[in-house]
Formats: sequence, C-alpha cells, structure tokens
Amino acid sequence: GTPYVTDDFTSGSFEVYSGRYANAEYMNFNIYEERLEYRSGDQTYGVDLANIRQFKLSVDGTERLFKRGYDSRRLDGDEFVEVVAEGPLTFLIKHEVNFNENASSGYGSATKQASYSKNERYYFKEGDKVSNVRRLKERRVMRYFEGSNAIESFIDQNNLDMSNPRDVAKAVAKFNELNM
Repeated sequence: GTPYVTDDFTSGSFEVYSGRYANAEYMNFNIYEERLEYRSGDQTYGVDLANIRQFKLSVDGTERLFKRGYDSRRLDGDEFVEVVAEGPLTFLIKHEVNFNENASSGYGSATKQASYSKNERYYFKEGDKVSNVRRLKERRVMRYFEGSNAIESFIDQNNLDMSNPRDVAKAVAKFNELNM
C-alpha cells in the first residue's frame, strides 16, 4: 500500500482560514505524515496544514471533502477527517495508515521490505456530539436513524450494506434529505 488516501495524485483544491482557495492539478493527502502534497513536474511539495481549513480531492468523478474541527474519543480536532455525508447527521471517516518494515524471508538476508497498511475509523456527529463507532454493523448504524421507517425502507429498497462505509454514507445523505 501507499501512505496516501488515494492511489494516484489527482486534481484537488484547498481552502485556507482566510477563505482563499488554491487549486492543484496533482494533489494527494499523505495520511502517514498528515501532510497535503502536490506535484509540479518531477517534484513533490508539502503544504503547511496549519493554515488549511479544508481540502477536496477529485476521485473517480467524485469530490471527496476533508475537514478538521471534530473532537471525540481517539480523534483530535486538528486532525483531518473525510466528511462523507453532512447535515443534521454527519458521517466521518478518519483514515489511518501504519508503516511496517519486515525482514526479507531469505536466509541471512539483511534487506527489509517496507509496506503501509490502511485502516479507517468511523464517527457520527449529531449536534455538537461526535461519537466513535468501533465497527460498522447494521445494529450500531441504525441507532443513529432514530427508528426512521423511511430510512429502513430506503436501505432495503437499495440493498444497502450497513457495514460498507459508502452505503452508510448514502443512508445518512437520505436521512439528512428527509430531516432538513
């Protein structure tokens, strides 16, 4: 794996706290280093996150939004999270990556292989409260929909899997549409 949120550098933009935007043709978020990076020619540059309020990456025709300012258990307000669905109920994904260095399996070999393994943590925000969901399971996710029959029907009709974060995002978006 890679330390980046997407496999390839892609077009994107970021907004600084003054409200100004900047666009980049080749941009990515280095999860391991907690650094926004962009490419120009053969060079990769890091952007100082201290001044960045939010950023967007275009991935497969979809714009993915990353913001900070959410505090919860194991989530610091300075860390960027992906805002997958936003409204009265907000669904967030905290992307993480671990760096592993494994010794080569050859006898007497001194070489090591580096690899990155990715992980995601999930959060729901209702009002001012941000709650961590250890694992996406239907029972845990459905609690946030307050027993809404309309959402249960929507999930069933669209065959959504509440252990899949993209399907959870669709259900949260529909919930927000019904509760605006």
